[in-house]
Amino acid sequence: MEPAVSYRVLVDAWSRRPRGQVKDTYRSNRVALRAMEQSNFARRPDVALALGIAISILVAHASALWWGGAGDLLGTSLLLWLAIASLLWDKRETFAVESGIVSSAIGLGLVGLVTVRNFSPEGFHLRISPLLAFLGLGLLTVGARHLHRYWKELLILGMLALGPLYELTLNIINLPNLTATFSSFALWYAGFDVAREGLNIYLPGGMVEVYGACSGVGSIMQMTNLAVLFLLLFPTNWAQKIACVVVGIALGFAVNAGRIGWLAVLAAKGDRAAFDYWHGGNGSLVFFAFNVLLFWGFVWLTVLREPQEVPQLQVDEDLPRGELDERDI
Repeated sequence: MEPAVSYRVLVDAWSRRPRGQVKDTYRSNRVALRAMEQSNFARRPDVALALGIAISILVAHASALWWGGAGDLLGTSLLLWLAIASLLWDKRETFAVESGIVSSAIGLGLVGLVTVRNFSPEGFHLRISPLLAFLGLGLLTVGARHLHRYWKELLILGMLALGPLYELTLNIINLPNLTATFSSFALWYAGFDVAREGLNIYLPGGMVEVYGACSGVGSIMQMTNLAVLFLLLFPTNWAQKIACVVVGIALGFAVNAGRIGWLAVLAAKGDRAAFDYWHGGNGSLVFFAFNVLLFWGFVWLTVLREPQEVPQLQVDEDLPRGELDERDI
């Protein structure tokens, strides 16, 4: 949408101003124009329709997760939806309903299918339904021709749908055995009298068994999702992309292995209350927060601290004082 105020008018008006006021006046007018565009954007009926359908999809998904007892998946899903909302907000000025008859029919069918299946106790698939609903919404609004503009949003929901396949891949490499080996080595290096037999870690006074739920699959999946979201939201080069994913997976594995070692120490001390706290509930969330803190520390040092070039308003020195070159606007 082109601004209603002509830049030629602004140039003529600013040509009589002192140079010190040019930059401030330009910025204030740009802020006013952007606020006007955003206000008009929010009042568009096509935007209101798409926003209403998207919110309905989000509420249905969150409700299904809540009532289905999938609390761990609920947190991950909310994080993914927030990333999608951020990406869609960045595209708000280019959004327009451009769907044809065929695309609209297919999209309406997908949205209707997910809506109808939501009324069945087991009909709303917790991982696949959001992807189908968003795909239907995209076909219903922008059409198949422009759906590629939203590949990042589809990729995020695709990660949610392909979660079980990723989990199966991690289980194939015998992750519990690797976790038990790493935890035992860490305890030995720290000076503990530790012994390992298969998936069992023995300390004088107690032992722990590393079974599927404690193998670190959930932690690795969460950190992988976080790394991919970072790559989609922030500009990075190929080396940084690979490093972020590798570091995210490594942190998910290492921090969980450290958690298993800590649980072995608590089991050896016979502190049942502390063991239960760190084994599940709030204690496990502390380790996840520590994981996130370490990852963001890494990306801050390697990616976000790189200097960014900020465009500056330049005034041609050849012009008389107080005049602004139209090329700089």
